[in-house]
Amino acid sequence: MKTIDDIRRYKLKLLAEEFGGQRPLADRIKKSPAQLSQLMTGSKESKTGRRRGMRPETARHIESCCGKPEGWLDTLDGGVSTDAAVQKEIDEILSSLQRLGQDNFPAVKAYILALESQLKDREKKESG
Repeated sequence: MKTIDDIRRYKLKLLAEEFGGQRPLADRIKKSPAQLSQLMTGSKESKTGRRRGMRPETARHIESCCGKPEGWLDTLDGGVSTDAAVQKEIDEILSSLQRLGQDNFPAVKAYILALESQLKDREKKESG
């Protein structure tokens, strides 16, 4: 299964073809060619070594600049699927986490794990 970042990178390549190459696309979305290249390749972050993802705000900006409907970069079929809607929610949560900062990650993680445990307990009671 492709991740949202894989899909977005693939769709960026389609946009580059549509607009005549990376340079014209970079101009259209008001990004430098280097920034666009990093988005298209998912270059690794120097601090973490993890591949860069595209923030939801960036995806919506690119769609707007290119005349595509919201969510176009998130799906392979061009429409907003249920998976894309779920991914949009996940992206919003991740954006919120980024705003909270890394110092708050342990507390957020503990909350999520506790919530997950409560939901599993509820499912067991309902099915048993």
